[in-house]
Order: sequence, then C-alpha cells, then structure tokens
Amino acid sequence: AAASNVFGTRPVVMLGGFLSGLGFILASQATSLLHLYLTMGLISGRCSLTTTNQCQDPDSCFYTLCLFLSGIGWALIFTPTVASVMQYFAVRRSLAMGLGFTGIGLSSFAFSPLFQYLVEAYAWRGALLVLGGLSFNMIACGAVIRPLGKPKVVLK
Repeated sequence: AAASNVFGTRPVVMLGGFLSGLGFILASQATSLLHLYLTMGLISGRCSLTTTNQCQDPDSCFYTLCLFLSGIGWALIFTPTVASVMQYFAVRRSLAMGLGFTGIGLSSFAFSPLFQYLVEAYAWRGALLVLGGLSFNMIACGAVIRPLGKPKVVLK
C-alpha cells in the first residue's frame, strides 16, 4: 500500500504482474530446488516451497512443493487493488469488497484443477510457462485501473 501511495495503483499493479509472470517463467527453467525457491517463492510470491527428505530434484517432488502464500509479485497486485476498490466505492463498499473477495476465493478454488490439467497436459515446466503467461495478463489489468484524483476537502 505504501508503494501505491507514492507511485499510484496502476504502475504498482503492473509491476506486480510483470514480477509474478517473470517468476513463473524463470521457475519453468529451474535446474535446482534453490532456483524454484528464488523464482516462485521470492519473485512471483505464489508458492512457498517445502522439501521432504526424498526430494532431490524438482521433477520428483514438484507436487509436494506448493503452499500458497503472498510474496513480492502477488503482494504488489493484491494490496493495491483492494485499496483501490475501497476508494472507488463509498456507498456500497461492503458489497464491492464482498464481491471482490468472493472472486478471489472462487479463483483459488478453480486453480487446483486447472493447474493439475496443465501439469498432465504440458508437464510442470509447460504448466509454469502457461501460468507465467496468465500472470502477465495482470499488466493489462493494472493498466485499466482508473486513477482517482485527490479527495476533495470541504472547508466550513
């Protein structure tokens, strides 16, 4: 939220979309588990990777790695958009926030079968490339966020 106060919501969300897409695409090229930690956990912020003792390479343990958390890329997307919805709606703010968070919940619910299908169809590297492309769409979504002017102060 501090970055959007300084730079505005639009560029912060666009940067977050770029970082999360870049993180997924770089993760698809990972050659070690450390690369997955850095790209998916730190850059894209979509997964926090946990390993098991049997986990020696990304191919053998990919299904046990993902626990969804927020990180740099998705934090730069999520926080400013929630704040901008609160700014856009003054009269029916609770309804707007409820609809927004319902969309987040439904997309999280639909993400698991989609990702499972992508892994079956394209293997985990191809699935991460597709998710990177989908994340790059957040740049366009950030570009259509309408900036609001300064709030009008009424002096009495």
